[in-house]
Amino acid sequence: MANLLLPATEIETPAGQPWWQTPLAGTGWLSHLTIGDLLLLAGSLLLYFYTRLTDLTSFPIYFFCDEAIHSVLARDLIANGFRDGEGTLFPTYFRNAEKWSLSLSVYLHALSIILFGFAPSVWMTRATSVVASVLAPVGIAVLLRFGYHSRHWWLGVLVLCTLPAWFLHSRTAFETVLMVACYATFLATYVLYRFYDDRWLVVVILFGAATFYSYANGQGVMLVSGVILLISDLRYHLSRSPRRIGIASIAILLAAIPWLRFRWTHPEALFEHFRSLNSYWIQSIPLTEKLQRFGSLYLQALDPRYWFWPNAVDLDRHRFPDAGHLPLFLLPFIGIGLVVCLWRWRDAHYRIPLIALLAAPFSSALVGPAITRMLAMVIPATLLAVIGLDMLLAFLSHSRQRFVTVILGVILAINSLTMTRYAILGGPLWFRDYGLNGMQYGAQQLFGETIPTLLDRDPHIILRVSPTWANNPNSFASFFLTPAQQRRVELINIDAYRYQRRDLDRQRDVFIMTAGEYWLAQQSGKFILSPPEQIIPYPDGQPVLCGTPRVRCQYRRDSGR
Repeated sequence: MANLLLPATEIETPAGQPWWQTPLAGTGWLSHLTIGDLLLLAGSLLLYFYTRLTDLTSFPIYFFCDEAIHSVLARDLIANGFRDGEGTLFPTYFRNAEKWSLSLSVYLHALSIILFGFAPSVWMTRATSVVASVLAPVGIAVLLRFGYHSRHWWLGVLVLCTLPAWFLHSRTAFETVLMVACYATFLATYVLYRFYDDRWLVVVILFGAATFYSYANGQGVMLVSGVILLISDLRYHLSRSPRRIGIASIAILLAAIPWLRFRWTHPEALFEHFRSLNSYWIQSIPLTEKLQRFGSLYLQALDPRYWFWPNAVDLDRHRFPDAGHLPLFLLPFIGIGLVVCLWRWRDAHYRIPLIALLAAPFSSALVGPAITRMLAMVIPATLLAVIGLDMLLAFLSHSRQRFVTVILGVILAINSLTMTRYAILGGPLWFRDYGLNGMQYGAQQLFGETIPTLLDRDPHIILRVSPTWANNPNSFASFFLTPAQQRRVELINIDAYRYQRRDLDRQRDVFIMTAGEYWLAQQSGKFILSPPEQIIPYPDGQPVLCGTPRVRCQYRRDSGR
């Protein structure tokens, strides 16, 4: 297929042109990129990397079990010759606690371990995710430059940098980040396939499969996106050569084989997944009520109030204080962009943001609203914001457009840097609930520092560590500790000793528990407690706040009555 050329005014190269307007290539789609485009992209990505990697282990202040599990499983996968515990070679999915939900992210971290050979660390785990996340800004840049021929395409990268939801989560190792990045690249390659060269079709399928396998909710995103793109552009797809259609069919089949194999060997996995999330779809209620609830949750996910104003729907650890997931100043631009796309919906270019907008909330509506399940919304939001901005700038002269664009770029860059500074310096005190239902603070401080120090100091002690302050703390033990150290650490709650008599060795047993559990042990009258040997403080310095026990202490215990 011949390339769709940009307007002649954009690709002409008259004599005496500035060096930055020199095309990168004489023919092909690269001929639409100039040296100046490349420099703008490099500068924008440099800012992106700086705001993601700066003090990466300090913000977010927690290191969550869902981050640690990727490196733990990756390390085990390599050690077992890329077989899982059941002996399956190159398994499709991996267990995260009670559900099968991890896939491509484990292989990504395995590749990182193989290439760099470092033992898993918080920085390495998160940095691996950050590097993969760069597909999101690159995908947006490609969409805007080649899909809409935007003169201000590079602002898309800066807009993405300013989105609080993306800023926070792109600094973590949550698998939803990988899914969003792959989805942005899927849409970008689809534009290249649809409007430039149909040889991109195999790459489109590759990134569609990557989106599908990156995160459980990516399956719903790809289901909606794939079906609508197939139907809306059906005439174009069928006009491709039989050879191209045959290659695409084979690629789709190959991409589906891992999923089909998993469903064949684990037919109960989907039900278990819904049960672990307490989805209403497995409840004994009428189908009509399920459909009504789905529709209600779906519309709730599209509500601007959820995205642009502070909300209490999401847990503290997944949001900025007193701010929406998307900055309020972008609302007018996104609104204008949405109107433009709706007005031009017959144009395949402008259907893409609408399709992404409809796809993002689908999986979340099956369970309940949560930013991690709907993070893909940052892609259409960014696209719509720049499309709206382009529409407004079209009313200005070329020289004024250039001036306003530079000013906007500077403002967005400053906003991104300011947000980074605000998060790193103020993040520890944003929310004062540091326990199970809040920030789950303490994994790095406890398993990364205190426990190894105690074990090295005394080779005879056994640590009894409370698990009540975090989800799946077993992943922290596997992540931070060596196998020898893990054998001397037991995750157990003080209630196991309050309600059942167990032998305790005064010389060997050291308990690590929350302040609330220490108080309960004192009140029970069943223990003779020595004073705490060490206190691990919360960022606010308080022992207990808002009624939430704090992960904090090492305590020695005598035998109970």
